[in-house]
Amino acid sequence: MLTIAAVIGFLTVALSILVKVIGFPDQIRKNFKRKSTEGLSTYFYVLWTTHGFFQKDRVLILG
Repeated sequence: MLTIAAVIGFLTVALSILVKVIGFPDQIRKNFKRKSTEGLSTYFYVLWTTHGFFQKDRVLILG
C-alpha cells in the first residue's frame, strides 16, 4: 500500500525531471529576457518542501 509520503515523493521526482528537462531552461531564458522572475512557479518548490517534511530531511526543507 502506498503512503501519502511515497505518493508525494514520486510526484516530486517525476515533476522535477520534467522541470529539469523541459521547463527549467525555458524559465531561465524567459527570466533573462525580462530581467525579472515574475511568473515563477512556486508549486515545484512547495512540493519539494512538503516532501522534505515527510522525509524529515533538513536539506530539502531549507533548499
